[in-house]
Amino acid sequence: MQGHDQKEQDTAKLNRRKFLTRAGAGLVIASLPAKSVWAGSNGLAGSIIASGHGSDFAGGKPLVLKSSGFFGNSGGGSKASSGFGITSNYFCNIFPGNPLPTIAPEDLQKEDKSLETLTMRDILQTNNLKFHGDGKVNRFMAATYMNAIFHGQFGIYFPVIGSSPTFQTPQDLAEYLYLNGLNNGELFGLELQELFAAYAV
Repeated sequence: MQGHDQKEQDTAKLNRRKFLTRAGAGLVIASLPAKSVWAGSNGLAGSIIASGHGSDFAGGKPLVLKSSGFFGNSGGGSKASSGFGITSNYFCNIFPGNPLPTIAPEDLQKEDKSLETLTMRDILQTNNLKFHGDGKVNRFMAATYMNAIFHGQFGIYFPVIGSSPTFQTPQDLAEYLYLNGLNNGELFGLELQELFAAYAV
C-alpha cells in the first residue's frame, strides 16, 4: 500500500510540474521545493509574491535581491566599478543569444556597438534604456542572473541555482530566462520587474 501511495505522490508531482512548465516564467519557482509559492498565476514574480514573502521558496528566509543598478552603475558607493568579474562579459556569452528586441540600430551605432558586443554592464546600467529591450526584459534577465550567481554575497539571498534539478548550473538559469524572454519578452520583463519591485533593496 505504501508503494502505491508513493506512486500517486510521484504522479501528482509530475503532473504539477507539467502544468507549471506550461505556465511560462513560473518554472523557476515550480522547480523549487515549496508548494505555497506556486499559488500565484502571474508567473515567476507572482508565484513568489503569492507566498507572502518568498520564505517557503527560500528555506524560511525572505528573499533579498540587489537591483540591476547595483551591478551595472559605477560610482556613488556602488560595487559595480569592480565589474564583479562578469559584467564585462558579452551578454551573448552568458545567455544563448543576443539581447532581445527592440534595440534600434542607430542606438548601437552611436555607442559603436553591435548586438554581439553588448556587455552585461551595458544591459544592466539603469540609464541605458535603449539596451533594456521590450519590458526591460534584457535588464531584468541579467539582474536575475547576477543575483542568482551572487547568492550569499552582498546581502543577496536568492537560492535558485543548485536548489533543484532544473537549475543545477548558472547556464541552466540563463537558458531558461532567455527562452522565456524569446517567448514573450515584454510580458516576461514585466514579471521580472515585479520580482525586483518586491524584493530588491
